[in-house]
Amino acid sequence: MNLLMLKQRMEQAIARLRSDLVLLKGSANHWTGTLSTSALSTATAVSALSISRDQFRKKSWPIEQESRSDRYAPANWDRLIENGSEWLSRAQNTDGGFGDTDRSLSNIATTLLVLAAWQLAGHNSRYSERIAAAWGYVDRRGSWEGLRKRYGKDKTFVVPIMTNCALAGLVDWGQIPTLPFEAAALPQSWYRFVQLPVVSYAIPALVAIGQAQFVHCPPQNPIARMVRAAARAPSLKVLTRMQPTSGGYLEAVPLTSFV
Repeated sequence: MNLLMLKQRMEQAIARLRSDLVLLKGSANHWTGTLSTSALSTATAVSALSISRDQFRKKSWPIEQESRSDRYAPANWDRLIENGSEWLSRAQNTDGGFGDTDRSLSNIATTLLVLAAWQLAGHNSRYSERIAAAWGYVDRRGSWEGLRKRYGKDKTFVVPIMTNCALAGLVDWGQIPTLPFEAAALPQSWYRFVQLPVVSYAIPALVAIGQAQFVHCPPQNPIARMVRAAARAPSLKVLTRMQPTSGGYLEAVPLTSFV
């Protein structure tokens, strides 16, 4: 194929794409997009709802019981967990793993999050064969060391994922790197001087995951315990300030679920 023919084919392809885009817009003055169907989002949501449900039943979470007509009221959490868990059972890839979306290849992070979600939902026996297949995939990818290798030195994702799994009893708290949530209590202008172990947009995860670690696996050093305990309330205020009116941090289900 000579350059002239290649140029003609490229121009034809561009014209066809432009025409398709105009048709998709229709009579409106904008295009409408949708979020991908996601095992990652569904798994983290099921985990968050399951833990919240259990805490609510223990009367250790001060939320008011809302009207049963409210779709997301505590009275409806069981149904939401059930629906999410069932959807995950249909989203498993043939290799036993799960991808971020329904069009994604499997990865170890999402697969571990699905396993944690089923454990926290209390659905292990129901999906025993699928769980065995998922653990087979995780083992082939190097298990926990494979997860760490996937993200390298960046703790933005690996620590929340491992914390989710620790809450489900799948990994020991002592194996998870510590996140210094107390750093979030500093003035925001100081952040650039502090070597935070997560990217700036993940400050909500730094606070939430760091506090979960502190509760479940407090430092042995008594001075460190005192400092971190004193920083809990101020850092929680940071979470309050950063939450938008929609309720979702960065409009992302996984980040919001981790918080």
